[in-house]
Amino acid sequence: MRHSIENSSFQWCLALGWYLLLLGGCDFGRHVSEVPLPEDTGDTDSDTDSDTDSDTDLPQEVFVQMRANAFDPETITITVGDTVTWNNEDSWFHILASGVPEDSTHEWFSPTINVADSWSRVFEELGDHIYYCDNHPAIMRDAHVIVEKK
Repeated sequence: MRHSIENSSFQWCLALGWYLLLLGGCDFGRHVSEVPLPEDTGDTDSDTDSDTDSDTDLPQEVFVQMRANAFDPETITITVGDTVTWNNEDSWFHILASGVPEDSTHEWFSPTINVADSWSRVFEELGDHIYYCDNHPAIMRDAHVIVEKK
């Protein structure tokens, strides 16, 4: 007798479960067809593309390493308003000057750039700006910062 009571209880619970399920008493979330899709705006450019385009208008920073009594790279090309930063990775100090050692007129001089220090300059004028190291003029010379329009 006991076996029939357990069996009938199980059947009753199973029937009640199916009944609730068929009546929709259980909500398992929205159907896929009810989820709204993103609207097509017709704009093919993504936000990241437009941000990248505007970044090119911002001033940039370009680095030149000074090591083994040489500039690396020796020639760089930038746009108006960009900054050049010289990093001294050498074993001694450097002083930068515009122009060539044989010409005593200079547009600019850097302060002493000690070992592991750096110095930066913003370039606002178009053209080929030649520079050299004032305390190593025979070997660190004829380097170029070429400044172009944006």
